[in-house]
Amino acid sequence: MNSWREFIEAVYSARKNEGGLTSQPEFHSASTSHEIQETEGRLLFSFSKELKKLLMETNGVMEMLSVDDSEFFENQWLIWPVDMIQDENLEYQQQRQTDEAHSNRNQVLFFSSAGTDGILFGMRSCESTESPEVVAWYPIDNETVVVANSLSEFIDGWISGTISV
Repeated sequence: MNSWREFIEAVYSARKNEGGLTSQPEFHSASTSHEIQETEGRLLFSFSKELKKLLMETNGVMEMLSVDDSEFFENQWLIWPVDMIQDENLEYQQQRQTDEAHSNRNQVLFFSSAGTDGILFGMRSCESTESPEVVAWYPIDNETVVVANSLSEFIDGWISGTISV
């Protein structure tokens, strides 16, 4: 893979747009290694090499949607920006302190949401792993399920629809 941007654009280009809906990625300014290190320190959690590389190319990827060739609008985050990763994970860590039933999620760094039922996507701690598995956390059942073997597999599967919740 040459770059994350090229990979994501290629996956969106290959996606079949149906029912008058068209989607495309919107990339944001790159994050810095300093921002990522600060967030890792606050969360006490190391990002995978894959996620760091993606965030240093684009600090978040927003899916843009168009209906019947109208103007594109923000649909949902494919990958959260660093500040959102920090804020969302800190919130879940604080909730965990008062809600022991959801202790499984403390072992996972969340980086995206399914947009339904509070389901979140994340990676388990992976300091020595280039490409850790991506899991979906289902808060109603407090269950984590592996959905992809890598971040690139997750992105491809989520955009193409081969991964669903």
